[in-house]
Amino acid sequence: MKINTINAKKLFMFLLSLLAVLCMFSVSGIQTDAASKSYVKSLTLSKTSVSLKANKTLTVKAAVKVKGSASKYVTVKSSNTSVATVTVGKPSSGVSKITIKGKSKGTATITVTTKGKNSKKSKISKKIKVTVAYANVTGLKVSPAGATKKVGDKFTITPKVTPSAANKGVTYKSSNTAVAAVSSSGVVEAVGAGKATITVTTKGKNSSGNKISKKVTVTVENNDCEASSINISVSGGGALVQGESSAVVTFRMAEACSAVNVKLLNESGAAVYETTLTNVAKDTDTTVTWSPSAAIAAGKYKVSITAGSITTAPEDAVITLYEQVFADGNGSSSNPFLVSTYAQFCRIGGFPACCFKQTADISAEYGNSIGVFSESAPLTGVYDGNGHTISDLFIQNASVNGAALFNYIGEGGTVRNLTLNNIYTTGIREAAILVYHNSGTISNCKVTSCNANTSGNYDVHSAVLAVYNESTGKISGCAVTDSTVASAVGWQDNKIGGLVCENKGSMINSAISTSKITGSVTYGWVRAGMISSQNSGRLINCKATDCTIVTSSKNMDYSGRICSCNTGVITSCSFIDGTTSLTADVGQQNGTVQ
Repeated sequence: MKINTINAKKLFMFLLSLLAVLCMFSVSGIQTDAASKSYVKSLTLSKTSVSLKANKTLTVKAAVKVKGSASKYVTVKSSNTSVATVTVGKPSSGVSKITIKGKSKGTATITVTTKGKNSKKSKISKKIKVTVAYANVTGLKVSPAGATKKVGDKFTITPKVTPSAANKGVTYKSSNTAVAAVSSSGVVEAVGAGKATITVTTKGKNSSGNKISKKVTVTVENNDCEASSINISVSGGGALVQGESSAVVTFRMAEACSAVNVKLLNESGAAVYETTLTNVAKDTDTTVTWSPSAAIAAGKYKVSITAGSITTAPEDAVITLYEQVFADGNGSSSNPFLVSTYAQFCRIGGFPACCFKQTADISAEYGNSIGVFSESAPLTGVYDGNGHTISDLFIQNASVNGAALFNYIGEGGTVRNLTLNNIYTTGIREAAILVYHNSGTISNCKVTSCNANTSGNYDVHSAVLAVYNESTGKISGCAVTDSTVASAVGWQDNKIGGLVCENKGSMINSAISTSKITGSVTYGWVRAGMISSQNSGRLINCKATDCTIVTSSKNMDYSGRICSCNTGVITSCSFIDGTTSLTADVGQQNGTVQ
């Protein structure tokens, strides 16, 4: 039987391929059997927790035990490479060296993992806890190394600690905080003139276990500056009196100054008082107290303030020191001048803003007076008669239009608790016994047996308590008895009041009794009223009892028993049991009577 050649070749090739496949499966089976007998048995670390400093390294050994031909290599990984980095070398006899390097303070975890797997087909991992401390300090630089500043200036010290992995913290300390103070952040403030050393010290230590320090020298110079404001006043008010009171100098400096010299200069320029203040702040009220003794001469004293090379001495920073011309006191509300003689009373006009207290009855022994306090310097303080009397006095002044015992009481001024007796005015066109112009307060004052006489060619005005009670004036609780007001005028106006002549303010609960007012005019008008000649303010509960009114005029008589001319308010006022030919309580009524 004949075999086809072509078929024979195909059969040969098939058998050859089949043999190759059988061989392949045979080899694979051998290899699989070998692999199943090789694996990682264990991973052991020489350390699982380490500590080191930054920029330092250490080694941990990783031992891998295997069966068969399993890999003994391991891989490593850091959880925080900014704290610690890690590398691993080739294994020798199954042991690999793991190198850990500290980078900065902190903690990290190194994970070590086998490349091969265990019998359960899993890789084995172990962890190393790494704690890194600061590196040793190797150097410290500070900037600036020194500084010259003016008082009040500030600057910052900048430290540089090396290496960068070391503790960068530093502390600051001044050798003299009165010259230069330093904060915990290195901000230096120039406090006072002088020199100070700022010591900068590292918080970390070097390899020898010591901290490193650097010094910054600070020179502070005083500012050359002026005082932006200066004021001098009497402590507690009143007047500056030798041995009695103190003056307070209050000033502000335009810049902070370590030393400010304050002087009080007399009118010759000589210093009678001097002090130096240290560490004066900018734009802050600073005070100095001067208590002149009786040995310091009376006169004017000027404040002089010097800082550096600049002196400030304004012309208005002046105070007057007075001799003690009263019985005691300094004119303050708590320590009033005590007045016990007529000579002392005559001096009160020189202290218009002060307080006075009369301590005895005073007789002027029928001397002459032009009155106290002027229009330019009215009483703005307090005169307390303290229940005492001033008596036996003539008030006359041909050089002025009007006068009274107190010529002018200003707003805020007060006269109270005073009795006047046997006081007479003469030769004056406008006059009163107590007050000429009142813009303040008169209370609880009494006038008895006094005579206000006035005369002139025109516009004669007179009364007992006040010629003019101005719009801010207030009179209360005052009484007039057994007194007279008499005036005569050639022509034009003649105004006569029992209590006040012209009232623009208020008069309350005041009375006049057993007294007489007389007014005459040759050519003009007479305007008389027992309470007030003219009222544009308020008259409340004021009474005239058993009084006499006598008036005469060739022209017009506008007089009234209570008031001549009313454009204000009159409340509960009366004229009782008096003697007069007048029938109307108000001569000209254009206001309110109730």
